[in-house]
Amino acid sequence: MKVPNQVKLSVALWCAAIAAGFMETFLTIGGMAVWDGVTPELWLDFGFRVVVYTMAGVFVHQFYRGQAWARPGLTALMTVFGVSSIVLPYLFTVGTGMAVNASFDQSDPLAPLFLADRVFYVLCALGATGLMYLPRTDRFLRSAPSRFQSAGR
Repeated sequence: MKVPNQVKLSVALWCAAIAAGFMETFLTIGGMAVWDGVTPELWLDFGFRVVVYTMAGVFVHQFYRGQAWARPGLTALMTVFGVSSIVLPYLFTVGTGMAVNASFDQSDPLAPLFLADRVFYVLCALGATGLMYLPRTDRFLRSAPSRFQSAGR
């Protein structure tokens, strides 16, 4: 079956979200290296992020190939974990009665770039997730041969 346009768009949005994740990684790691020097925590943070976004890339590739198991993996990793790790701190800030901009270090010249990157990530992840659960995407995933099916069936 031909890959539907909504699957292609979902894959493009996932790739953009992964790129935004790597952008935030480099901003974060760069800032940590400048202020704190190169520490074991820096390498641990960097390694964790590289593993997460590499896994996401594998899931995106498998989703494009029609492997249905990649959809819940992307949903859990990039939407549930990724979006909540960005949105929840801001919600807690607002919940305590403070303004959202209070959660940004106003003296950090990169703060607006972080905000733009995070908003971009959230929009891409939510859009890609919505596209993954459309009926045509379901039909595409059901029609794609599973790697778990034997050749004789």
